[in-house]
Amino acid sequence: MIPATLELDRLIAMFTDPARTLLQERLGLSLHAIDDALEDREPVMLDGLGSYQLGERVIAWLEAGRDRPTMLEEARARGLLPPGAPGEQALDAAVETATALTEGVPASAERSTRTIELDLEGVRLFGVVRDVARGALWDVRYSSLQKPKRNLRTWIRLLALAACHEDLRRAELVGRQGGEVKRAMLLVTEGPRETLRGLVSLYLHGLTRPLLSFPETSHAYAKDLGRPDKALAAALSAWNGNEFGRGESLDPWVQALFPDGPPFLDAEGRVVSSFVEVADQVWVPLLDAWATHSTRGRR
Repeated sequence: MIPATLELDRLIAMFTDPARTLLQERLGLSLHAIDDALEDREPVMLDGLGSYQLGERVIAWLEAGRDRPTMLEEARARGLLPPGAPGEQALDAAVETATALTEGVPASAERSTRTIELDLEGVRLFGVVRDVARGALWDVRYSSLQKPKRNLRTWIRLLALAACHEDLRRAELVGRQGGEVKRAMLLVTEGPRETLRGLVSLYLHGLTRPLLSFPETSHAYAKDLGRPDKALAAALSAWNGNEFGRGESLDPWVQALFPDGPPFLDAEGRVVSSFVEVADQVWVPLLDAWATHSTRGRR
């Protein structure tokens, strides 16, 4: 049954976590036993995820005007730091990077929240978009700018914003890349309502049967959509993993829904047409809207 209303965050979840969204919303499946859980002990040292979690928290604290002693106390209480001097050193490094990331970015008090309400495909899309300032949507992150899932989340929020507010068609993204603090921009140049309507249609499809869309894998394929062999090689690398990170196929929700190998390949090893079509519809507009436009300092 087609839902009468759809929350913006649920639409976003269908494309950032499609397997999880289908299994949870339609089948009521829970994977608590293998979901990531918060540890009750302090880390001995920070790994990549731990550094990212600390950095994201420090950005929020800086924007809220917290001083270092307060940040140290709260980070310790949350179990974000190793004990002793290594923990203080980790906090100092995060503060230095977060300070560079937030330089020139609108303060929290300057940002506003905009309401979203649209009629698309007979579905009322509603929600809110936060962090709007200086005529743009702001996304400041401790991680790399090259994070497909986060970029897609920001893109869909921007589309909703532009569809409701004609003067708000730009997103400013700030993150790290190649050891530097870097900025990028997403700019909506064509009809955001039509693009959203297509995403809503895919959302409805994804509630009835598995949507062949995977943030890392589909993004990798879409980047070389005009060169099928290169696009497939990139997609398989994202799916299986490489020296830079684990593959998307290891996501427990993806494994639960697709246990038998890459679902975007048929029995003869050819790319399934629906995978290509969804990658084209979801990712190509974002890639066309993307531009790296300035670099500021070292991280």
